[in-house]
Parts: sequence; C-alpha cells; structure tokens
Amino acid sequence: MKEHFSKQLRDTKPITEKLLSKLGGRSLDSDYQIGDNILWFMDQVKTSESAVTLTVKTVVERELDLLEKDFEFVRMEKSFPVFERRKK
Repeated sequence: MKEHFSKQLRDTKPITEKLLSKLGGRSLDSDYQIGDNILWFMDQVKTSESAVTLTVKTVVERELDLLEKDFEFVRMEKSFPVFERRKK
C-alpha cells in the first residue's frame, strides 16, 4: 500500500503540536496525532454506467493497513492514488 503513497510520503511533514491545534476533523479511522503523516487519496464510486464520483479523503500513514482491508487500488491520478471500496 505504501508504494501508492510514495510521492506523498516523500513530500509530507509530520504533524507538530502547533499544527495539531489548528487541524479540524479527523482521518479516515481516527483523530490526528502528533507525528502522523497525513496522506490523501481519491475514493471512486461508479454512480451509473457512464458516471463516476471522486471524493478526496485523508488517511494517516499508520492507518494504511486498515485502508488496504477496505479499499482496492484502481489507478494513479498524478500523485493521488484512486481506490474503490471492496465489495463485502
């Protein structure tokens, strides 16, 4: 999973205490923590035969194993990986 985020991992800086106090929201599965590397990906949902909706989502590096359980890699879009939810 890390290979899909390799460019982002090279270019990101870990969350500092100062930045943590300014961040709103949370990552895909948990609250942000000091030292986390925030990563972005696109969640692709096919809404009809000819339409696709892309949503940008955030995840932290420590959650990549969880991401792999729920999402399947589709393609790269510049430095953003595109995933689809696995069918359950």
